[in-house]
Amino acid sequence: MAEFLHGVKVKEKLKGVIPFIEVLSAVIGLVGTSPLGKKDEIIVVRNWDDALKKLGEPNENSTIHKALRAYFDHRDCTVLVVSVGSNPAETPDNDVTEGLRLFEKAKNQLGFFPKILDVPGFSHKETVAQAMSSLADKIRAVAYVNVPEEATPEEALTFKSKFSSKRTYCFYPRVKVLDEETGEVTYDWLSSRAAGLTVKTDFEKGFQVSPSNKELKGVVGLERILTYVPNDPSSELQYINSKGIISVKRDMAGFRLFGNCSTAFPSHTHPAEVFINWVRVADILDETIEDNLVQTLDENIIDNPNDPTTSIVYRIRESIDDILNTWKAKGIIISGSAEVPLDLNTPSELASGQVHYRINDFAVSSPLQGITIERVANSDAIAEVFQKLFGGNR
Repeated sequence: MAEFLHGVKVKEKLKGVIPFIEVLSAVIGLVGTSPLGKKDEIIVVRNWDDALKKLGEPNENSTIHKALRAYFDHRDCTVLVVSVGSNPAETPDNDVTEGLRLFEKAKNQLGFFPKILDVPGFSHKETVAQAMSSLADKIRAVAYVNVPEEATPEEALTFKSKFSSKRTYCFYPRVKVLDEETGEVTYDWLSSRAAGLTVKTDFEKGFQVSPSNKELKGVVGLERILTYVPNDPSSELQYINSKGIISVKRDMAGFRLFGNCSTAFPSHTHPAEVFINWVRVADILDETIEDNLVQTLDENIIDNPNDPTTSIVYRIRESIDDILNTWKAKGIIISGSAEVPLDLNTPSELASGQVHYRINDFAVSSPLQGITIERVANSDAIAEVFQKLFGGNR
């Protein structure tokens, strides 16, 4: 029996789209060594002063401080740090992979996952790199792994061939940087400079833009100079790019990251599996949709058969379309639309509480990797110009 009421009551009915909050893209997950030694926790660091306060003063064995310096040379950003030891030479790979697994708890602990995984000083080891690749697939991040030090281009290709993942990116060679403490030139892993550049690109241009062909801050040289002729595919830099290795190109403006492709290339050629901007945009979209639609679970599928716009299944489709249209307006994607495919939403599926949606024609702009210009040489043009100059003479 309804509760007795002698009066007026107003009930609110929700209608319209569910505003989506985007997943953070510019978050780095860093595992390494520090003066703290092994710590089974995630430490959030956002700038250099924060790093000194939470991790102590840097020393020659701190791979974490060196990586943080590489990030912050590009810009301050959010870094989830896991310290797995105090000396890289004495830290077993198993401790590093255990540290990586802590990032699986990041969403429950902090509300977000890292989106760029960097483990300098260890990622050139296959066991660590494979663990990074597996974690990247699990949490929809990109894994930045390094080719071993002093590798030749052939050895770099051999290392890269052990991976074929759209979320794993291989960097070569090491770079030279100026140590701010000693003033000496030292080697640094390219992955850390690339991670800092990726974050900078996210903030300045958007996560739909590749960090390739943009300036690497703090780099003063390379461990190995690769041959590079812009129009010669056989030159070393062109060749390793064509095999899915990201490297460095120098021009009058400085040192630039060079390469867009994941380790899935060239075995796979679809842009959704090859280009870093495609992969990251798709991952951030998928996770954003998942995170924001959790609130709709367990509501009635059909709220009012006479007004479908109030039913949650209708509002979900409209909400997905809304973020797709918003991203198209911002230039994050170039196409995409949501539908409710009736062929998948069978009576048995609906009766069991399962509703299916589909995003059609999803596309991100591919990066402009090559330009071909056709120049037509016409010797007759000389006579034509000559005629214009002197044709009126008497």
